[in-house]
Amino acid sequence: MAGDLHTLTEPAMPHDLLTIAEASAALRLQTSTLRSWILKRRIAYCKLGSRVFIRRQDIDSLISRSVVPAQTQRYIRENTITARRSSP
Repeated sequence: MAGDLHTLTEPAMPHDLLTIAEASAALRLQTSTLRSWILKRRIAYCKLGSRVFIRRQDIDSLISRSVVPAQTQRYIRENTITARRSSP
């Protein structure tokens, strides 16, 4: 009987849907920013009835799309030399 109660209170898998508050905390943003992004369709969302959720995979996708790659030392050096030559 105690085992049955345990399975009812704990989900078998982690939540894939996050509330606005949970998603904004995960992204370290204000909830108003995340709500603005939802209105502008910058991030995908799920609407169940009147409740709005963000899928974990959509947060990961947003982060992946937002990564700015590092520049190599050669690229930085070449641009520095070019900038010095072109300056008056």
